[in-house]
Amino acid sequence: EAERWRLWAAHNSMTRRTWERSGGFDERFAYREDSELGLRLAALGVHLVVDPMLEIDHRRPAPDVRSRAARAWVSGASEVLFATAHPEAAAPASEGGSGVTLWGAATATTAGVLRSARGAARAGGALDRALPVLPPAVGGRLVALVVEGAARSGRRRGSADQGGYLTHKDSELAGEQPPTTP
Repeated sequence: EAERWRLWAAHNSMTRRTWERSGGFDERFAYREDSELGLRLAALGVHLVVDPMLEIDHRRPAPDVRSRAARAWVSGASEVLFATAHPEAAAPASEGGSGVTLWGAATATTAGVLRSARGAARAGGALDRALPVLPPAVGGRLVALVVEGAARSGRRRGSADQGGYLTHKDSELAGEQPPTTP
């Protein structure tokens, strides 16, 4: 219950009074604005209900590894602002448990190479071109490695100033608009 705000994401409903009491979304955020709002709602004593039976279309998944990797880097970078704005709500450790694993070392190495959203997009684009000739299991693991490495790099190298990330997200969303029918 105390950590339920972490699941407050995507499409949310609340009364206008609650919205006004909370102050609404913090527009500084490129990503994580929904869970940040959830944290503030929880702090106000609002009971958050996460009902897995309620589903609604949200954003479509990124169409390729290039987009997924860039999105992951920016999403990771948004965690920097979240940690700055709410140091009391440190994210749970997600970069491995105790000890070093091969996967942890591989994602750390990948994060060291993917130093920006643009670099993550370039790596994702290269992988997009290689995927047709790779065995599916190998391709899937490489996609996971690039996306996780990009998010980890964003958390390490991102800035609490989200201005450039908002521009990235806006251009990404513009490319996701469904075609209009006459």
